[in-house]
Amino acid sequence: MEADLPRTYEKDGHVVHWGDCLRVLPELPDHTVDLLFADPPYNIGKTFGSFIDEWPSDDAYDMAG
Repeated sequence: MEADLPRTYEKDGHVVHWGDCLRVLPELPDHTVDLLFADPPYNIGKTFGSFIDEWPSDDAYDMAG
């Protein structure tokens, strides 16, 4: 799945690592993280235009893991 591939975005001296935190964090040097945002998908069951969320409910998300 493409979402499993870590991605890095850099701008103005800031770096954002996007990916599974369990795969990304071990690759980062110690004492280099100022902010960590690790959260399961939010807006579960929502439809935004043509985008339909993969999980119809919180329970479906819990069962997927």
